[in-house]
Amino acid sequence: MEDYREEEIDLRDYGRVLMKRRWTIISFFTIVVLTVAIFTYTATPIYEATSRIVIEKENPNLVSIQEVMAVDATGSDYYQTQYKIIESRAIAREVIQRLDLKHSQEFFPAPKDDIVSNIKQWSYCWHMYLDESDGTFPTGDGASGDWPEMLRPYYHDRGALTLCPSAKKPYTDGGRVPFGAWRWQTSGGGWTDFEDKPGADYGSYGMNEWLSDREDARCWRHREQKQSRNIPLFLDCAVWDTWPNHTQGPPPYDGAVELPNEMHLVCLNRHDGIVNTVFLDLNARKVDLKELWTFNWNREFDIHGPWTIAGGAAPQDWPQWMSTMKDY
Repeated sequence: MEDYREEEIDLRDYGRVLMKRRWTIISFFTIVVLTVAIFTYTATPIYEATSRIVIEKENPNLVSIQEVMAVDATGSDYYQTQYKIIESRAIAREVIQRLDLKHSQEFFPAPKDDIVSNIKQWSYCWHMYLDESDGTFPTGDGASGDWPEMLRPYYHDRGALTLCPSAKKPYTDGGRVPFGAWRWQTSGGGWTDFEDKPGADYGSYGMNEWLSDREDARCWRHREQKQSRNIPLFLDCAVWDTWPNHTQGPPPYDGAVELPNEMHLVCLNRHDGIVNTVFLDLNARKVDLKELWTFNWNREFDIHGPWTIAGGAAPQDWPQWMSTMKDY
């Protein structure tokens, strides 16, 4: 009986300790659950698939016990030979060609250093151009007045700078948004005489066309602007220019471009939710996709518009592929 009472007293003591520390225990449990939940909902889903190849050889018309024994004896060698053929470089090359894997970002991702270097070099090109143009932007009037022609002297000797390292395959050759590249034909419109520089008539960057020396009240005609650090100049783009409006929403799915919605041209998931951007103050930085709606694209662009937190946008208002991205 004494042992039983002592054990009962000990259990009550444990209960009192638990009650005394209950808020610490509940807090710890809550933190663990929330941490796991946040990680689960924000982590990039990774899917894994497996497949099995069935190798079958034709059964010969056996006419003797000797042939039966011969087939059984060589069966193992047959399968091993097939395994080696599948693993061969010749088969690998054939698969790469048929599936066009050489342009796949999953198999051949572009080095991040090259991506950052490219957009910084464009900052230098624009700096030189604007210095010599007294801060005035191109008119954008036809091929001769748009940026690929006006800035050509500054990027001509810098390699295929018009191409983002992650988006090199032209749409005319089967490239797809966001990893495709636009191309200007050398006949029937567009720029000519670009053949002397590899990649010059291709591109995967674009200009904010609201920065233009046009008679339009919405345009930024000169680089001297108070909001220069918040005005996009040059960035990852599905085509060579864009005219965003604050009422235009995001693409309904990753890679969609539905014109005349110009925001679709720059809301590109080319770099895991990041758009590399040069601003009017000539600083280059990475921009989150939802952040695009907070910039002064033109003089009348509402930076507190319907696709911002200030304008009432909620996570559930965004397409599913953007719902977990950071809100602005």
